[in-house]
Amino acid sequence: MTNISIPIQKEYLEYIDAEIEKGDFDSRSQFIRNAIKKMIEEKEIAEIHEASKMAKLGEIFEGDIDQLVKKVS
Repeated sequence: MTNISIPIQKEYLEYIDAEIEKGDFDSRSQFIRNAIKKMIEEKEIAEIHEASKMAKLGEIFEGDIDQLVKKVS
């Protein structure tokens, strides 16, 4: 695993620390990793919705819809 260092606004850090205090996360790193994972999943779900919309309109989706569905399943 690679470590990175980023500047972050005080308000964001306070929010992250509050989530950790509530017990939702063990560390700041876990919170950030979870946020990134969720962002990726949301993008993949949006792609699935777009492919479905295109199919309903009779348009061609360029990509592997089965692969997208497997990622979010």
